[in-house]
This record gives sequence, C-alpha cells and structure tokens, in this order.
Amino acid sequence: RTSPERRGMRTYSGQRGATSRSALDRPTLCHLALCLGGLALVLGSLTLGTVKLTPAQALQALAGQESPALQLLVEWRLPRIGAALAAGAALGLSGALFQTLLRNPLGSPDVIGFDAGAFGGALLALLGGLTPALVALAAFGGGLGAGLIVYLAAGGLRADRARLIVIGIAVGA
Repeated sequence: RTSPERRGMRTYSGQRGATSRSALDRPTLCHLALCLGGLALVLGSLTLGTVKLTPAQALQALAGQESPALQLLVEWRLPRIGAALAAGAALGLSGALFQTLLRNPLGSPDVIGFDAGAFGGALLALLGGLTPALVALAAFGGGLGAGLIVYLAAGGLRADRARLIVIGIAVGA
C-alpha cells in the first residue's frame, strides 16, 4: 500500500485522527467550476446576437481565419465582453476593498453611500442636458462628494468603522 501523500492526497489530522482528502478540495473545485462557467458564458456571448454564429465559427474567427465573423467579433462582441468582465471585476474589487478596510461584511460602496451620490450627480447632469462625458464626470464627482460627506460626518481620521457604516446608510437613504 502506498501512503496518501504518494497517491497525490493531502493528509489532515484532527480530533478524530488522520483523514485523507484529494488534492482537489472543495475551494479548488469551486474555482475550477466558476472558471469553466465563465468561459462557457464568454463563448456563448460570442455566438449569440442578431447575427448568430456557431461556436466553431467563433473559434475559427478568433484563431485568425479571415471571415465576416472576424470583423463582427473584433469590432462588436469582444469589446462588449471585455467591458463586462472589467466592470464585474471592478465591482467585486470595490466590495472586497471596502470590506477589508472596514473589517465588516456590510462595508460596501452601496452601504457607504457612494452609489447614491453617483446617482444624484448623474441625475443632475442629465436634467441639465449635459453631454454623456460630463454625465459620467458628474457621477464620479457625486460619488466622491457623498464619500467625503460620510467620511467627515463620521469623524474623519478618528472615525469608528461602525459609525462610518451607519452614517453611510443614512447618507445613501
């Protein structure tokens, strides 16, 4: 018989004695499944649209074979997929950042009030008839303004984390 380590297994010892689990434990399998699901969604979004493509056509176009599908993918679908992935990553990162800084699972940009300020700034810019670039700039400024109000109202550098969250909820409301 070979030991669990030689068979590619990790050995854990706990209160009940040594047990063996495979090297692909639950978090690793979960990450693998999420990556495969994400790749399937990307492939699906490459093929779906007004002009439907088969997965084989999409993969051939991505491999560089000159076709009408190549222009469609490069000019329309890949930029949208890239923007969606970047926006999702930014939202996830902002949530993780706030939770880490505040050491509280409730600490997120929407709870702190940033999104309400951004919505307000964008709404005022839209009502003023500004260009889309200025609407985005107003949303950014509104979010920063709301964050500054929350930060100062909570006490600035000596702000308590729980107080920051409660004031952020009040400003957001």
